[in-house]
Amino acid sequence: MTVALMGLMVIQAYWIKNAFTLKEAEFARSVESALSQVVVRLEKLEAGTRLRKYKESASLYRKIDSLNVLIDKRIEELAVEHPELRGTSGQRDKGLSETDFFDVDNGWRTIRRNDTVEVLYDSSQVAGKQQDSGSDRFDPQSDKRIRRLYRQRSRVMDELVRRSFILNDVFHNLMDISAYKAVEDRLDVGVIDSLLNMELENEGISTRFEFGVYIPSRNILTLQRTGAYPEKLLNSGFPIRLFPSNKAATPSYLLIYFPNEVTFVMSQIWWLLLLSALLVIVIIYAFSYTILSIIRQKKLQDMKNDFINNMTHEFKTPVSTIALACEALGDKDVVKSDELYQTYIRMISEENQRLGKMAEKVLEAASFEKGKLNMKEEPVDLHDIIRDVVHNISIQVESNGGKIETELNSKQAMVTGDRLHLTNMVYNLIDNANKYSPVKPLIRIATQKHGRNIKLIVSDNGIGISRSNQKKIFDRLYRVPTGDIHDVKGYGLGLSYVKAIIENHGGNIEVKSELNHGSEFIVTLPLVHETITK
Repeated sequence: MTVALMGLMVIQAYWIKNAFTLKEAEFARSVESALSQVVVRLEKLEAGTRLRKYKESASLYRKIDSLNVLIDKRIEELAVEHPELRGTSGQRDKGLSETDFFDVDNGWRTIRRNDTVEVLYDSSQVAGKQQDSGSDRFDPQSDKRIRRLYRQRSRVMDELVRRSFILNDVFHNLMDISAYKAVEDRLDVGVIDSLLNMELENEGISTRFEFGVYIPSRNILTLQRTGAYPEKLLNSGFPIRLFPSNKAATPSYLLIYFPNEVTFVMSQIWWLLLLSALLVIVIIYAFSYTILSIIRQKKLQDMKNDFINNMTHEFKTPVSTIALACEALGDKDVVKSDELYQTYIRMISEENQRLGKMAEKVLEAASFEKGKLNMKEEPVDLHDIIRDVVHNISIQVESNGGKIETELNSKQAMVTGDRLHLTNMVYNLIDNANKYSPVKPLIRIATQKHGRNIKLIVSDNGIGISRSNQKKIFDRLYRVPTGDIHDVKGYGLGLSYVKAIIENHGGNIEVKSELNHGSEFIVTLPLVHETITK
């Protein structure tokens, strides 16, 4: 099972690594696609800026041409009344295009059209010259409407021509020097950031990034988003050339770096990681549970074997004694007397009672396990129970050269419970203290009032219990290992019985002990409420 589990984990790690590698490649392709779109959009934005300036200049020319047409129409209307004016505006009906440029010189307007120069006269000047020459032709200056129209056309033409010159100069300058401008003058950090955000989002990339523009010819990194990762940008960033269609420009590169790239890629396969982790955890849990179950079963089997061996030994002694007594009473060669009969009968009776007590302990343990123990609840004075038990067991303690000291300090000692089981509980605790204190046992029994509870403390100077065994001594059939020495008899039922009795009375028990420094058992039981209130 261990080899199979390790093999499965290796296979899972291999497939997860492959999935991560594929996601990294997909991430790189998405970033490259987004960068390509950004570069294309930056070129389009620059071209669009030039185109807008071109269209604005063309619009001004169209306005100039439209104004000339309107003025010519007005003159033609006046020519109906004055035939001598006909044909004077023949050269002004030509439309103007984007390649036409105007000059103004001494009131005469000229237009350069495809490297040829055409003169458009100013009607006010012509009229003045005709008047000076003494001609009797109609003078347009004599009409107020004509004079107002000439003044209006002159002002509009001057303004439009001035603006046209400015825009054309700017337009041609842009066309001429755009290839030689510094890249930081052609780009804006905010524009790059907005385009990158938009294109990365379109590619499904929603993690933090840093960008910058690197110019190899000057070996500088400029136009950074925050300036927090210059070395990472140069060493680990995704590069792409800016303005690739402009061959005359100095090469520059847009770099982008993702500080949380690994985390983002991992988030793309989180479900695979989670599923693999869950499967491995389930398998490890099942494997561990199986092993622990086997270990528990083995321990239980060992405890049952010990229990059977101990029980067999304990039962064998009284049975043998009874058998010998019966054999002696039935032997015809043995001289019978009343004293002999009484001795053997008392021996048989004592051993029979011993067998009954042992059988009762086993039955009580089985009853506790099944939860079928019947207890009689009544107010009981715990101090009276302690005194009775101490009186009955003190002979055994004193026979080992020991003694029992009592300090019944609690002012209230009335608890609700079963007198018989509480007596057995106290007896077991004192009996254990006596059995596990082989040399002059000193057993101290004390009571203390603790809030609405009473504490019973039984301590001894015995061999003590190790920390590893303290959690197990209350388990059924468990006995603290003593190696090959079995000088203390028992079934491992005493403390499990004690704990069950205490918990059935609403209390708890804890132990404090160190090897070779004795043990202390602390029992907490709830006091009778009426006693407390009094």
